[in-house]
Amino acid sequence: MADLLPRLVAETAAMVRFYSRLTIPRLNRFDEPAAMPDFGTAARMLPLASIIIGLPAAAALAAGGQTALPAPMLAALALAIQMMTTGVFHEDGLADTADGFGGGWTRARKLEIMKDSRIGSYGSAALILATLIRILGYAGLIGAVGATATAVLFVAIAVISRSVVLTIFVALPAAREDGAGNAAGRPTLATLALALALSAAIAGAIGIVIVGAAKTALALCLVGIGTYVMGRLSARHIQGQTGDVLGATQQVTEVLFLVAVLA
Repeated sequence: MADLLPRLVAETAAMVRFYSRLTIPRLNRFDEPAAMPDFGTAARMLPLASIIIGLPAAAALAAGGQTALPAPMLAALALAIQMMTTGVFHEDGLADTADGFGGGWTRARKLEIMKDSRIGSYGSAALILATLIRILGYAGLIGAVGATATAVLFVAIAVISRSVVLTIFVALPAAREDGAGNAAGRPTLATLALALALSAAIAGAIGIVIVGAAKTALALCLVGIGTYVMGRLSARHIQGQTGDVLGATQQVTEVLFLVAVLA
């Protein structure tokens, strides 16, 4: 029991390193910065890690709200900082998934396209549309609730949209034998339940305070539906999941959350 807190700290650091470009030194004897995190247990700390990952962009958004910058520019700058923080981790997954699912005729060809570092027309269109919707969405929130409240909601959306993808990770087998998912391990059901409960509690509480219970409930429902649809699409197209699909799901659920709270 005495080792629980240092283990949780190490797991949080591992999740931050995996999902972002943020540099964290070795924190304790359980923390191995160069090692692939064990998602079997470490994924339970993904909600907390997502808060840390979202803080630089959220802080910039809140600070920018004290200036005369227009809302669309503030939203674009916040997203630019978020992309630099994550190394466009999820955006890359969205582009690869759109290219693979849209451009391949067979499972093997879809997986080949998704592994290709080049971006095609489907991927370009998906990236442009998702980025545009996110900029307009956050700009709309700034106009509706202010920059500071939007910054807090930005973190909440980062938490829920990144955590729900674990559902697909657990529900579907890895589509590639040499994929990173095999090396990282699959979250246990207990880990998944804890991550989902914690992320829903964080996003739900923040959402209720900022946009109200009805819109928050709609947003969480749409996030769940979007996750389910992405899982079904992945199962149909490639009979499993990849990191690209998980990244694409994060982007899709972020967009859906924004649509719901602005509806």
